[in-house]
Amino acid sequence: MKKYCLVIFSLLGVSIFSFDNYIGFTPKEIVNQFGSPDFVYTLRGSRPEEDDVVFFYDSRLYIYFNQNRVWQLRVDEQTPFEINGIKMGDSKEKVSSILGEIYEEKEDSLVFKRPDAGYPVYIKLFFSGAGVNDIYMYRGDY
Repeated sequence: MKKYCLVIFSLLGVSIFSFDNYIGFTPKEIVNQFGSPDFVYTLRGSRPEEDDVVFFYDSRLYIYFNQNRVWQLRVDEQTPFEINGIKMGDSKEKVSSILGEIYEEKEDSLVFKRPDAGYPVYIKLFFSGAGVNDIYMYRGDY
């Protein structure tokens, strides 16, 4: 149902979406929220315990599972959505004004600490010359 709502909101020009609530969800909870993924694949880590299963949605949403729980979400530059108040193309200054204090800064990325959920949660944004081009939210203890 939510997948259809996201599509309708996108068509109407409404693109509000927050990652904060989905860390820790099970695959069943994700499917209940977003519908069946458009594609499912595995992503190998450097060690077997770092292997992930990824649900991919055509809206350019990637949901990463480890040990049957969401540990990371991502949208790429082609997403139509505004994530946690951030749009693709936003500047570092605009992102900082929305998300607050920078936790870590590199030449091409910013990391912000999110409210604690019993474990550390971070949002990492990558930048190109045009501004934000990739957004990740992840559980910091994985």
